[in-house]
Amino acid sequence: MKYKQVLLSVILNAFLGYLWLLFILYVIESLDSAIIKAIIIILGTTLFGEIVGRIAPFHQYKFTHPLKLVSFSSCLVVVIIGVFMFDIV
Repeated sequence: MKYKQVLLSVILNAFLGYLWLLFILYVIESLDSAIIKAIIIILGTTLFGEIVGRIAPFHQYKFTHPLKLVSFSSCLVVVIIGVFMFDIV
């Protein structure tokens, strides 16, 4: 595992985590119906998860691979920081 791959994975997944937060924020602010919000958030999160899971060249690794764990944790850290510290959602 090279440091270049780790750095690329962290940056890419941190950016994707931030994009997910922006998507959720946009859906919450723009729609009035709670049912439609929930449906769009569930569908969007599912599609977003599929995109994140298939990012090349990381899609070929198993979930327990260290590079995959680092990428997942960087996305999760960005989401947690956005939700709790900066009150984005």
